Amino acid sequence: NGFSWMLVGTIGQNLLQFATLIILARLITPSEFGVVTIAMLIIGFLKIFSELGVGPAIVQKKELFNEHIKTANTLALVLGILLSICLYFSASIIASFFNMEKLENAIVVLSFMLPISGLSVVGQSLLQRWFKFKELALYNLVSYIVAYGCIAIPMALMDYGLWSLVYAYLGQIATMMVIVHFRVKESNFYGFNFKSSKELLNFGFGFSLARVSNFLAGEGDNIIVGKFLGAEALGFYGRAYQLMSMPVILFGSVMDKVLFPIMSTIQDDKERLNRAYLGAISVTTMFLMPFSAILIILSNEIILLLLGSSWNKAIPIFEILALILVFRMSYKFSDSLARAMGAVYKRAWRQFIYAICVFLFAWIGHFWNLEGVAIGIAFAIFINFLLMLDLSKKLLLFSWNEVFILHLKHVVIS
Repeated sequence: NGFSWMLVGTIGQNLLQFATLIILARLITPSEFGVVTIAMLIIGFLKIFSELGVGPAIVQKKELFNEHIKTANTLALVLGILLSICLYFSASIIASFFNMEKLENAIVVLSFMLPISGLSVVGQSLLQRWFKFKELALYNLVSYIVAYGCIAIPMALMDYGLWSLVYAYLGQIATMMVIVHFRVKESNFYGFNFKSSKELLNFGFGFSLARVSNFLAGEGDNIIVGKFLGAEALGFYGRAYQLMSMPVILFGSVMDKVLFPIMSTIQDDKERLNRAYLGAISVTTMFLMPFSAILIILSNEIILLLLGSSWNKAIPIFEILALILVFRMSYKFSDSLARAMGAVYKRAWRQFIYAICVFLFAWIGHFWNLEGVAIGIAFAIFINFLLMLDLSKKLLLFSWNEVFILHLKHVVIS
């Protein structure tokens, strides 16, 4: 039931994302997309430290009291404000590092996202803990409509360029904060309790360690492309990656939001967890393997239809990344399982290895331009799939043979 609601909401958001991408790709240059991609990369990295895993800790805890909620709110808000100030004053240094003049002003404006996000992180986590997926899906959809339907597209039509994207991101996070403030009353209280903070941060710190590595792994290719190949190349690479990621976002993020709280509830029942984990992998593999083949065959048409003829350099990147779609999806289920069972430190060192692979293979690949980076990332994603599968095997009851046969069956069908 939860998956159905989250799926409906995410499908709606993905359809809007498709529509806005088609429009914005014709109004905003690849270079401007590249600048905003780097700015959001910096924001996303700092969000890890501004939240310190208190949101997932709220979801995962067996017993939750008001002191936990109040303390989590205070930690997220205070850290968000402090990091926002630091980012504001270091914007020029970051812009110089990437050699992008427009980046400084974009970072200055987007720095306000950190405290705004901190005001809603606990409320969203409570909705997830209470299995209120219908409300969570609806709120995400509304915030996206406001951001892109009311801000991004009108501003792009008026030739505001990258600022249409900047204010869309800011508008989306602000809209979500306002909705959560009025709809989740339990999340509007602040205070601090040392014992509660210790309990939250014990899980949250381990979660954040893995999240840092996971973030660097997810954005390492963007950093390498932006630094060594420039903003325009990053625009091509980023849009190809975004299109390839839509199926992962559609199913992977939905399954993660649903499976994490459910697995947390049954974390002591390994037999049920085993069935849930293998069932999730089986279903996604069945759908994604043939879907990957379709994306590769129709890559030329997909890019030219959705983005236009000026984006043809994104076609080979899209083909390479579509090839490993199933592995990128599958390791997300292992993430959900590890967090639900509290194995955050075992997850953390594996994500650190993954991050090293992303940076190393992307750096080696950049000597062969964007296609080389894409091939490097494909190898890194497959290695992470094996690492996380190994962790899941140690936490549960299945064998390597079971997973191999499961994948082989769907390869033959595909």
